[in-house]
Amino acid sequence: MGGPVTLVSGRHRRLTIIECPQEMSAMLDLAKIADLVLLLIDASYGFELETFEFINILQVHGFPRVIGVLTHLDSFKENKQLRKVKKTMKHRFWAELYDGAKLFYLSGLQYGRYHRLEIQNLARFIAVQKAPILSWRQSHPYILALRWEDQTDPTLAETAPRRVDLYGYVYGGRLREGLEVHLPGVGDFNVAGIKKLSDPCPPPMETEAERRKAAARKPDEKPKTKNALRTLAERHRVVYAPGSDIGSITVDSEAGDPVDLWLCAQAVDTPKKALLIGRKWINHEILGNGCVFRQTK
Repeated sequence: MGGPVTLVSGRHRRLTIIECPQEMSAMLDLAKIADLVLLLIDASYGFELETFEFINILQVHGFPRVIGVLTHLDSFKENKQLRKVKKTMKHRFWAELYDGAKLFYLSGLQYGRYHRLEIQNLARFIAVQKAPILSWRQSHPYILALRWEDQTDPTLAETAPRRVDLYGYVYGGRLREGLEVHLPGVGDFNVAGIKKLSDPCPPPMETEAERRKAAARKPDEKPKTKNALRTLAERHRVVYAPGSDIGSITVDSEAGDPVDLWLCAQAVDTPKKALLIGRKWINHEILGNGCVFRQTK
């Protein structure tokens, strides 16, 4: 994964998934904002030092919900040895957390993927988990930047102060202009401005509410009932991962500036030198690995 990945997991809920590297600074930053932690443990190797360090860090920062996931269980050929390893790892995991802590088992890979039923059980358990309510987080606003852009004048020197736009969801309390904020590893700064943007990954209930309002304004179309959304349709399963080149078109525009269009080339069949937007073909250039398009003027 390249950066945070936000996806819809239910009618009223979305999840943001972040991969934590084995660095102390990253562990400290993510422990402050995590609501649910998945600890991936290699059963063929055992518990690593970083796993114990991260658990201790979580205990200091409010201790969110923790789920253990045992992998590489296919390296054990005998069932007796496998059962012994499972029992030993489970009791060691309980000793670090609490008795009865949830521990999932991934038996191995099949055609390069984990078994569908095991992943489905894990996904269902994650979907029904409720985030713990921590008073410190509720009283302090914070943002996980899903992406950022450098808006500094390109004619300035690289050592000049930068103007950076951060895009993300606001959690906790209210964030106001002029408020002093802290960027981990950078320093303390004052917020120059805040702007509300459209939700790139809206919950299905909000989307359906807008559809019902639009249908109510049309006399020929009958709006659906409130309980019509029982399962998630394909249009509701939105994934927003700007760092991984996954998702549909996103538009960034400012007054007087060119419009930037981003999409994944794998999902759209386009010619080499043009991109269809509405009924007009516009020029574009390929950036990076060829999976991102951008309008050029």
